[in-house]
Amino acid sequence: MKYTFNLSDKKRQIFFDYFRSELRATKQHSPSGQTRHLSNGCIATSIIIPFQLKDDQKVTLNWTFNIDSNGNLTDVEVISIDLAIEEDVWRETVRKFIEAVLDSVFEGTRKQYFRRNLFCYIGAPLDGEYWLPGHPKFRFAPLDPSENDGTSGFERIVCFDMEIDAIDERHASLIADEKTRTLASRLSLFLGHDLYSPSHIPIQHMWVIPFDHEKPPPEESRRYQRGLFFKTPTLPTTLPKKGELCNAGTFTGLFWEEESFTPGVLKLPQNTREILTSIHNAGPQFEDAFDRCARLYHVSLANQERFPSVALAYKIAALEALARKTEGYKDFKEFINQSFDKESKKFIDSVCVDGRHKHLHAGSFPMGEYEYESVGEPIIDRSFFEKIDLYQKVGFVTRNIIENILKRIVENHYSKE
Repeated sequence: MKYTFNLSDKKRQIFFDYFRSELRATKQHSPSGQTRHLSNGCIATSIIIPFQLKDDQKVTLNWTFNIDSNGNLTDVEVISIDLAIEEDVWRETVRKFIEAVLDSVFEGTRKQYFRRNLFCYIGAPLDGEYWLPGHPKFRFAPLDPSENDGTSGFERIVCFDMEIDAIDERHASLIADEKTRTLASRLSLFLGHDLYSPSHIPIQHMWVIPFDHEKPPPEESRRYQRGLFFKTPTLPTTLPKKGELCNAGTFTGLFWEEESFTPGVLKLPQNTREILTSIHNAGPQFEDAFDRCARLYHVSLANQERFPSVALAYKIAALEALARKTEGYKDFKEFINQSFDKESKKFIDSVCVDGRHKHLHAGSFPMGEYEYESVGEPIIDRSFFEKIDLYQKVGFVTRNIIENILKRIVENHYSKE
């Protein structure tokens, strides 16, 4: 059986989203055994689906989706692997299934679902809940607002709450996962902390010191599994109202002013809303460049303790990703030439850009992770202080450039929603 249609590259992805949703809605089995064949730029993707027919009868079908060199979905071919079952038995069921999917594609039927995604970080507790602009708008808040110990070395849990327009429950979860990963990178840049998803933590058993400040210290370390587990439900079913679960968080200074931190508490910059709105208003090209920058900066934050050389390289890469798409500059080199004095340009070219290149392409570790000096006595180790000075200077320069770019974006593109 062959069903012919011509869906554009954009419609193709929508078709597959509704196809999977229809499989779930009709309680069909999940696809398996995917294979692909490439010929002259065209792709044929085949999957196996045990298909439920009437009267509890089943047939195993091979579905082959043909995609042309332009990315258009041209047709689908369906054949039975069960040779004893004639096509007449399942043809009408499959035809109705495909037409139901196509009807949904062109009607664009969607519903709104609430989703909460959890992230972790190491640091002081978040000051409160923040309602921030986006597509969709979202709530960023501590999972446990009662945490106010002021300790900076604790693992904290924060949540991203939002309402998603989606095809079904599963589709809503997939969209929310994608959006919160991007938002986590953006807020990691603003906060200077690595926000990571507990769902990405592998099942590992780590050595820990089961220490309770109210009890005597244990005699020895023990090995426990990493992860989150709660005895009572913590997930609301609808988007909380402002102030319902948590007090509003206060803000620190402007993002591009000299960093100011309140001891014992983590706060977002005062102009976070303006920056997020302006990034979107600046257009899809700049928004994509900023997200690439934030993701690379996020990787830098995740590596700064164990591999500071990796952190330096990714800070430079983040800067390049953003500067290349900034209005008024042809490329990163032109941006540097027009934005800095001679001494600063020399530092950026010789230390930042050249250092990143040597690390990624020649295995250089300028922070000395594999050198004797990196574990020597810092009081008498001159190179130790030189590396610390280098790390701080590169961090200051790269962040300062990112701040200046965002300042200009806000000046040119901010308008209240």
